[in-house]
Amino acid sequence: MHCFYSRNIDKRRNIIILENDELKHFRALRIKDDENVFVTDGNGEFYECYPNNISKNIIELKILSSFPNHNENDYNLILAFSLISDKNRLEFIFEKGTELGVKLFIPLKTERTQKFKFNYERAEAKILSSLKQCKRSVLPLLNEVSDLNYLKENYQDHEKIWGDNSSSQLINMVNKNKLFIIGPEGGFNPEEKKFLSTFAKSTSLSKAVLRTETACISILSKYG
Repeated sequence: MHCFYSRNIDKRRNIIILENDELKHFRALRIKDDENVFVTDGNGEFYECYPNNISKNIIELKILSSFPNHNENDYNLILAFSLISDKNRLEFIFEKGTELGVKLFIPLKTERTQKFKFNYERAEAKILSSLKQCKRSVLPLLNEVSDLNYLKENYQDHEKIWGDNSSSQLINMVNKNKLFIIGPEGGFNPEEKKFLSTFAKSTSLSKAVLRTETACISILSKYG
């Protein structure tokens, strides 16, 4: 079944209203009156619905059933990664990270981070598209571009792990909440590695040198 996104929910009437891009998407799919669909509100609720009122300016869906925290882990998963300038590879991180359960993306600026203008709107659109594709109920958040000091000072209740090819350590996860840290194409510089070791554990993801997006998928698959 097709999946849509809406936060316009009238629980008194048991109705969900599709608007703007979601309304256009619904019309483009030529969904029939007797065809059920899914709706995620991005806040932890996932619904099965059927078309109740289809008109020129509005589409109302009648709620049949709801599934709280549908396809969600019972812990928080954060992915912090150094930005890359290739838009397709960057969007791959948001797409696959969403599929693998990330609840917060933190773009990082390090010494070797590739310099370019980061498009938040485009990134959020990719995250939303992936949310609907994998039928999750919680929309991952996108943090502002931050640095390593921000990661140290925040998320104290998360176990923090960073990818380092020189490490031979296999991590035994103690805390359910996890924050994964992936560096830039050229890797973290020596000073950054020293700083990371003061608040995060290091682990090797591969014998080979990985691209940033590959490292993100690897650490999420291995420890997520």
